[in-house]
Amino acid sequence: MKFLELLTKHATSIIAFIVITLCFAVLMSIIFYDFPSEQKDIYFTISGGVLSIITMIISYYFGASKNEKEPN
Repeated sequence: MKFLELLTKHATSIIAFIVITLCFAVLMSIIFYDFPSEQKDIYFTISGGVLSIITMIISYYFGASKNEKEPN
């Protein structure tokens, strides 16, 4: 039961960590994969979407969603 309580308490952090890890895996595969030059726009679009996901997660944790009760 202790594990489930801990998992429930930190669920958003765990999900954010998993999403950021998968996003970096996608970016690294795009960087190191030798893709055809006629499809480069598709890969740039995918990398832009992945970077926007990472930006949203980071802005959630360090941005306006911080508790007002926390000292600065």
